[in-house]
Amino acid sequence: MDLDDLNIFDRYSTSTFALVLGMAIIGTITYIIYVIAPLYADERPVFFISLLVMIFGIFIPISFFLEMILDVIPDVVGKFISGALPAVIAWTLYHANTSEGVGGGGLVLFIVLPALFTILTSLIMVRGVIIPLNEQSEFEFDVDEDEGIILSEEPEEEGLLEDDSDIYPEEDSW
Repeated sequence: MDLDDLNIFDRYSTSTFALVLGMAIIGTITYIIYVIAPLYADERPVFFISLLVMIFGIFIPISFFLEMILDVIPDVVGKFISGALPAVIAWTLYHANTSEGVGGGGLVLFIVLPALFTILTSLIMVRGVIIPLNEQSEFEFDVDEDEGIILSEEPEEEGLLEDDSDIYPEEDSW
């Protein structure tokens, strides 16, 4: 087994990850509505702790790939933030576990699973959709003396793909 076999982000297209991202977002929202939201009436601290952990989980992959998204921020800053956020989540889990009414199965169901759902959903969003779209959206500027600067996204004729196998690389593995 090669390490390149584990990198699914180069193997599948952006549209495939957009489809998976849509399903993951719907699943996460359904989990919030049917599992987390009923806690608001019963145990208010657990509801806020689970939402806080979900927000931290969203920002872990975003900060990990921050240099690829924004060129002005150094890679060290993004890696530091993505390392600090799991520590904040662990600190939140410790305090949630020691508080009254939360612990055991409730801790896993209401705090750990939402964190994992949002980390995976955010990873698919950032690495599978946002970064490839950011890399593909390189704009070309055409300067015309009469009209000024014209922004164009159209590829040049010589750079077009020759066959459909380059468009959908995941079909080769079927």
